[in-house]
Amino acid sequence: MKISKWKMYWMKNKYWIYLLYIPIYLVAFFLIEGYIDNSFDYWVSYSPIDDIIPFVDWFIIFYELWYPYMIVVGVWLLIKERQAYERMAKMMIFGFSFSLIFFLILPNGQNLRLESFERENIFTDIIATLWAGDTHTNVLPSMHVYGSLFTIFATLDSKTIKSAWLRWGSAVLGILICISTCTVKQHSILDLFAGFILFAILYWIIYHNKIFNNYDGAIEYIADDDETVAELQRIYDDIAAGRDISWGDCVFLQAHQADIKQLYPNDPLLWQWANIPESEWNGAGENE
Repeated sequence: MKISKWKMYWMKNKYWIYLLYIPIYLVAFFLIEGYIDNSFDYWVSYSPIDDIIPFVDWFIIFYELWYPYMIVVGVWLLIKERQAYERMAKMMIFGFSFSLIFFLILPNGQNLRLESFERENIFTDIIATLWAGDTHTNVLPSMHVYGSLFTIFATLDSKTIKSAWLRWGSAVLGILICISTCTVKQHSILDLFAGFILFAILYWIIYHNKIFNNYDGAIEYIADDDETVAELQRIYDDIAAGRDISWGDCVFLQAHQADIKQLYPNDPLLWQWANIPESEWNGAGENE
């Protein structure tokens, strides 16, 4: 089986191509914001619990940290751990796209913002600026909540973020961001719950449903260079032609299990060799 040039290009560049979604999403979001604005006849997201939740101005710090939080984790995974980055990117693309479509199907908003502040300080100034530039529509599900949750689990999914302080710190920050959506009156508690539900569904699909994800605990080394792809194709051709391969080739296959699964998803030939332990391979060392 030969690998098409398009597939080789995609395998080499797909991690950067995912980034193209961000400007597409931003354009779509602001177009929808302009269409479903404060004057739109929207469905009001509200629960009596919202009246119990206090307004806490300094929680705007956590609300605004949502942006650098996702960017820092995403850039780290893009550089250090591309399969974990790919799962995070899929969560962003599917979740954010669903939210935009849902806004169009069920235009919604909230009427929880304060008419005036009991006190004025730097935090209320930031909130006032936010409210002035942001409509109170398109709130359910909360993308702040959804984005925080998939960033938390992207951190936990990572094998390169090993520090317990970083992992716990990420979880705490993500939870505080979720709470901030209600305490700065950007969202109803219903929006928060909807964000949780959307996350739970897509997390199962992308991380645990084998139809949609390509992760099975294999060694995480991605074929992002032509030499690796060419070497895998050479070994494949040798095996397919009945030629012997060296034990070094077998070790190479074992070290590139993730690449093999992505490049040859429906062909077990290389997997048969990659999964054979040295003790069971009769040709070990013969062709070194």
